[in-house]
Amino acid sequence: MNFDDIIKFENKNFNEENNIKKHVKSNSENNYNNNNNLTSSEIENLYDCINKYKNIIVKTCVTEKLLFFLDSIKIKNDVNIANNRYYNLNFTNNYILAPIYNNKVNLKNQCITMTHTHINKFVQDSFYYRINGKETPDVMNFLNNIKIIDKCIELAVLKYLNFECSNKKLLYMFKNSNNKFIYNGIIKDSFLNIRYYRNKDKLKIYTKTGTNDKLNNFLLSDKNFTINVNLFPIIKIFNVTLYEKDESLVCNAKAYFNDMCYIYGDDIKIE
Repeated sequence: MNFDDIIKFENKNFNEENNIKKHVKSNSENNYNNNNNLTSSEIENLYDCINKYKNIIVKTCVTEKLLFFLDSIKIKNDVNIANNRYYNLNFTNNYILAPIYNNKVNLKNQCITMTHTHINKFVQDSFYYRINGKETPDVMNFLNNIKIIDKCIELAVLKYLNFECSNKKLLYMFKNSNNKFIYNGIIKDSFLNIRYYRNKDKLKIYTKTGTNDKLNNFLLSDKNFTINVNLFPIIKIFNVTLYEKDESLVCNAKAYFNDMCYIYGDDIKIE
């Protein structure tokens, strides 16, 4: 399956599964001028964060225009991160993605209600969202683009292991698993997973009044808690991890919140 096939396949499934109608898109477009209860200075601050990445964020809901972006996904190298059993495959570029429609930000239609559950026996470093088919068109498009990116990452890893890799240990692991691997995408089993950095210098979650130190401290702590919050995600994709498990080779794709993640509204639930 090549990139054209992927796009045709995903467009077909996306339209059939979600039944996106023209009047739904039209109704969403009518709301783009809403300011979502933000002041002009708060909106300007948000745009400043987004404009920092304006040359690399995918700013379109037209799936075909992702082709050039996706065709550039290539693996630069592999790095042993643990006992010659865990390897990071690093991409030649960092890929930034956000749920932006036609260069415009509409937090009400583009934020995602995500959950983070922390159990102190295990290091938890991700927010998750269960796809339910009731998403706004902007969010649906964002999720659809991630699904396509997942498929392209899987193809890039397969190409690297078959034709470009020179790491004998990694090639042995690949051969030992019958030249196959189990791919766990950024979206898996209808769940979107986005990781955050457990580092106070990298973790920056903003509200309309600035950084939310209380939430940041919770995310960096070892307490037991659950958080539900509406997030406007700007995500970075830059590598995958390969490792052996039960004589199988597993490939985990990862997406991280970038320097900025914006909270819409004041409803942050911490339990």
